Amino acid sequence: MVLACGLSGVTDASYVTASERLRPKGFDEMPADFRELSPSYRAANPEGAKLWLDLEHKAVTGNRSGQPPANRITLSSLEKLQVPTLLIAGDADLWQPPAMTRMLARHLPNSELVIVPEAGHSLYWERPDIFNTTVLDFISRHRI
Repeated sequence: MVLACGLSGVTDASYVTASERLRPKGFDEMPADFRELSPSYRAANPEGAKLWLDLEHKAVTGNRSGQPPANRITLSSLEKLQVPTLLIAGDADLWQPPAMTRMLARHLPNSELVIVPEAGHSLYWERPDIFNTTVLDFISRHRI
């Protein structure tokens, strides 16, 4: 399993509170590229940031709440998972910073954690070289 920049859906009050505490009031109304892309990427690649924002505007057409979860995910339920899990996160991710991803990793017994420097929540876009290599390497080491 690969959890990339994942908010995870964990419902434990301590986890939800910690996550919510990271984002100030009005965070959801901030520009999407600010929330999702790292400052380094926006500064170094304004054309890439514009392309990302163009795609985001096309993809987000209304309600972003998604479908309701089929299962209740808790930190203790994660501890029961045996599947190898890669957690990959950007060190400049405002939605799911490394501290939150590390918290998840502590509850996943068969996990590996990779923090990508100077990458935000859309690290697959910002650093596809690192993202693709990391994911493909992980999958190749865990083939059945």
